[in-house]
Amino acid sequence: MFPERKIDGLMTKGYSAIDREDYAEALKIGSQLHEAKFSGAFEVKALALAGMGKKAKAIRVLEEGVRLVPDVWLLWQLLGNYLSDAKKYKQAMAAFEKGLQVERPDKVSLNYNYAVSLDRKGDRKKALSRIDLAMDSREFADVEPKLAHLCYAFAIDCRNKRRHFTEAEKIFERFEKDLRSKVPSEDALSSVYSDAAFALFKLRRSKEARGLLLKAIAADKHNTDAQSLLRTVDDSGSRKGSKYFRVMVHGRWGRTSWWKKPTYFFTTYDVVANDETEALGYIKPFEPEGVRESLKVESVKVLKSPSQPKGVYRTNGYSFYSE
Repeated sequence: MFPERKIDGLMTKGYSAIDREDYAEALKIGSQLHEAKFSGAFEVKALALAGMGKKAKAIRVLEEGVRLVPDVWLLWQLLGNYLSDAKKYKQAMAAFEKGLQVERPDKVSLNYNYAVSLDRKGDRKKALSRIDLAMDSREFADVEPKLAHLCYAFAIDCRNKRRHFTEAEKIFERFEKDLRSKVPSEDALSSVYSDAAFALFKLRRSKEARGLLLKAIAADKHNTDAQSLLRTVDDSGSRKGSKYFRVMVHGRWGRTSWWKKPTYFFTTYDVVANDETEALGYIKPFEPEGVRESLKVESVKVLKSPSQPKGVYRTNGYSFYSE
């Protein structure tokens, strides 16, 4: 019998291995957890296999898991998600239903994933009902910020898809009153802002939409939906003389809590603009406010491209170096 502390340690190591994409190590840890007869073995193994692109094997692992330990809601949720990925929607719905029937399930998480699967299937009306069920439950007030943000973004997006833009705006107003709206969660928070911006844009409130898009980009500059809508909002219709540039910029981070010395970086952007000065103007809102004045164009390359609206089309990561 493994002591509880050792089990916790193995689970932590398993999650860590998955986060750094060391799936072979995660599978070894999964085998150790299996030896300890702990249900987390199925979760770790399935996540590792899915990360390796072996979803069919992950499904088989989870099917064994729910057969041996049917009272673990998380295994039912993972099984439902992977079945949904395989477009086996009927089986996926059955898995989510089973998960909701166990003792003390995470109803918000299960209903959110259930709603996503319904939306994939094309049943948007049921998807909307399911996400509303999750958000109207008393448990919703206590879920972690990232899950709350995912729910808000999905609820807004569902209404946008059905062209219920005023309802989408009301969901966003509810989000703004939620204390969790102040907690960063990168891509999930960014999606809330970009989805809400789309609703406001469709309601002919472009100025407000643009403000939300800048917030979306501040949360996650790689949000392609926000990039695309920002180009649409800013499109003046004039494309004469514009070119598609690949721009490398150099910038400087100041001292931070995690890095005591000034840090410098390079990053690249694809931008449609008339010249490099205008391109840099489009780039600046994509970088933190304290960095913008330090940005300088390091190199520029003109790429072939059809005529299209001005703005940012592609963002990349950073190459850092210290002083």
